[in-house]
Amino acid sequence: MAENEKATPGMKESLFKYMIENCGANQVIIAENEIPEHVDYSKATLIEFTMDDHNGRYGFLRTKSN
Repeated sequence: MAENEKATPGMKESLFKYMIENCGANQVIIAENEIPEHVDYSKATLIEFTMDDHNGRYGFLRTKSN
């Protein structure tokens, strides 16, 4: 992908803000490696998939341990 085709940090922040403000009580799943920092997540539930049994959630599908 060319550099000018990549989403800028501002575009990512705007997308996250839009989702939080406009998706209501619906579940939205966003697969992203880097979560924008300058977004108010107080109205959202973030679940981080860590592949670690003791930190965050191991994976997308529930297992016996989570």
